Amino acid sequence: MRNQSLRVFLYSSLSIVALALVWGFRQIPAQGKLAHKTLQESLDQEMIVLNGAVKACTQAMKYRLLDVLKAEGNDHVTRTFEDSPFIAASLLEWDQVEWKSLWYSNKSKTDLQNTELTKWLKEWPLSKLGPEEVHFSKVADLQGQPYFVILVPVRRPNQVPMMGVGIFPASQFGLSFSADENREIRVFDSQGFALALSHPAYLGTSLKAEPIAQEILQTEDVSTRLEWTGERGTPMVGLASRLSDSNLLVAIEAKSAAHLPWSNWLYLFICTLAACAINWALFKVVLQPLLDQLALTEANTVQLRKQLSQQQTASPPVVVAPIARTPKAPALSSPKLKDHDFIEDKELPEPMEVASGKASLAKIMQAALRALDRALQGVDVHSSGLEDLYLETDSLQLQTAIEEIVKNASEAMSESQVRRLTISGAQTSMGLQLKIQDSGVGIPASDLGKVFDPFFSSKDSEGVARGLGLNVVRRVVEELHGRVTIQSHLGSGTTVEILWPEAGVLEPRSQLRQIGLELSKLAGDLDEEDFHQTPIFTSAPLSKPDYPEFTIRKPKVRTLD
Repeated sequence: MRNQSLRVFLYSSLSIVALALVWGFRQIPAQGKLAHKTLQESLDQEMIVLNGAVKACTQAMKYRLLDVLKAEGNDHVTRTFEDSPFIAASLLEWDQVEWKSLWYSNKSKTDLQNTELTKWLKEWPLSKLGPEEVHFSKVADLQGQPYFVILVPVRRPNQVPMMGVGIFPASQFGLSFSADENREIRVFDSQGFALALSHPAYLGTSLKAEPIAQEILQTEDVSTRLEWTGERGTPMVGLASRLSDSNLLVAIEAKSAAHLPWSNWLYLFICTLAACAINWALFKVVLQPLLDQLALTEANTVQLRKQLSQQQTASPPVVVAPIARTPKAPALSSPKLKDHDFIEDKELPEPMEVASGKASLAKIMQAALRALDRALQGVDVHSSGLEDLYLETDSLQLQTAIEEIVKNASEAMSESQVRRLTISGAQTSMGLQLKIQDSGVGIPASDLGKVFDPFFSSKDSEGVARGLGLNVVRRVVEELHGRVTIQSHLGSGTTVEILWPEAGVLEPRSQLRQIGLELSKLAGDLDEEDFHQTPIFTSAPLSKPDYPEFTIRKPKVRTLD
């Protein structure tokens, strides 16, 4: 049984491991694909938000510069320029040959002077800008901070091309976009310089070495999606997009979840171990006691079979002497035999009750009352004289009859103020007597002679009974060799009396007849004549002379009437 228990646990654990592996090989790749798809959709949404944020910053910087251009041009610096994010501003005009500065304002008297502006004009693509385009470009690094210029085309009524110039630090671009540790957001110009970024490490840094920057700068695509491996071997995925109204590009990149790390398999392994541990706990707490109980039951069964086998081996069989066909052999006589006996006095047992079929009247009554416990609620039950009364009867049929009588008594007392049920028994000269008396409404004298008739009932059509109860009681009692009578007066209750005239002690002749029948069963196929003329020997070999021996003679035929 222990080996069987271990096999059950082992097979169940192997099933758990197999299911975990099947689930892992099927679900983990699927989860990787789902995570990658979710990441791409998330990047697409964030790219849309990032494009909107950069465009908003571009337009805000453009209109701030236009406000400065409208207010400047005087001999002194205006309030508008002082409050702007620009450290230098200028207005350029095309004179059919080259671009010339109409005025140049600068907050710092040492940095970014007009002479530097002349050099920058040769590098900026001023003639290539459309009327609605905005151009950004890096101009210098001052005290470790990059500075950018914004170029905005301006038109006057005389249609002379003009260009507004504003120089500002990258930190004033105004882009604020959150990113978690797995994401990096980058905004750079067409030359590959970062303009503004939520991560300060990339502020004004060249991004030409980045795969996503190289891809977007080397092609004319409006948007690019790229997957690559980072410096530490981490799979990366990125998106980049060109803005339509400026030379700015935006990019966002994140760690790819297409290939799940080994930690997922480690997590699955830990879960599998936990499931096996739970399986072991359930096995020890629930299954093991059941298996132990089954093993104990099996061992007890084997032990009982061994004991029965040993008893059958140790007990010698009953030996019946061969039948001697001597019809005229004289019967052995004895001076101690009496007229009403055919066995010697010293071997004659005292009168006794036959154990087979004997039942206690008190126990039968207790079983009947217990079965009607709910119907007898509120009824005062008194019983007496039943303890020493025994019947050779069918206990189940008698209990059924008593239950029917008690149930009728309970129903008869349902509307009575005093609900008392009295049960008494006695051994009289007439036989064994049982009385059941109730304090109910009683039975009218006109109906008293009909109560045992089938289908007779004093209840209305909605009652439970259909007039078969007492008829069944009478038939059962008569089959059990008894008589039942009913005495009742209207308003004074009802008494049911059952009498067994021959119940109690059996006559010796009946006992001997019973013993003779038992011996005839042992003798096998003996006929009546052979049975009464054959000596019978009890168990043990025939060679032992000290075994008791007695002869059965054919008794006189007597009637019990």
